[in-house]
Amino acid sequence: VAFSEEGFVSAMKKNAIWVDCSTVNPSFSRKSFLMAKECGIRFMDAPVSGTKPNAENADLAFFVGAEKSVLDVVQSLLEGMGQKVMHVGEPGKGTALKMLVNSLLAQSMLMLSENILLGEKLGFSKDFLLDTLPKMSVCAPFTQAKAEMIRKNDFEVQFPLEWMHKDLHLAALTAYEEGQPLPLANSAKEIYAAAKQDGLGRKDFSAIYQFMKNGTSP
Repeated sequence: VAFSEEGFVSAMKKNAIWVDCSTVNPSFSRKSFLMAKECGIRFMDAPVSGTKPNAENADLAFFVGAEKSVLDVVQSLLEGMGQKVMHVGEPGKGTALKMLVNSLLAQSMLMLSENILLGEKLGFSKDFLLDTLPKMSVCAPFTQAKAEMIRKNDFEVQFPLEWMHKDLHLAALTAYEEGQPLPLANSAKEIYAAAKQDGLGRKDFSAIYQFMKNGTSP
């Protein structure tokens, strides 16, 4: 799509800026930067943090890997879509940070789901657990919104479960490239893979609760 003879890079003007907002492997971003440079194109990775409501309200966060001079040119455009633009380093660093964030998201959602289900077995009401656990300091703040989705059994997609599985797969690939063991994220990846196989791929990733409740998790 980018570098083939029919790819868009060959159609870009010299010194144009390619802002890649997709969530991909950091090694892919670094490779894209080098290949774009050979073509006289400036590249930056700027994946976003946030889901559908954040996009609708223009309060996304951008994690930017770029030369500062390149970011300066497009920062106002990013600010039109988001409330936070974080310059985290050279090309590849934006996608690296996004990978860490999504790995934490995926695992935090799993942990909340698992403990709600255990709590119910211990005699607590589901409503009590949903009102209490996400507000504790041990829980990630985003779980409060996801708790309401669980309460209503409404998993209308904000961030698709199948995309979360893809991002965990990318984390596993990157960990392999870096020689870093990733046992917890890899376990989460397999659970999300099973949920996707169970037909929940196009639901919000909080539907992992529904999958675990059905007792089909590995």
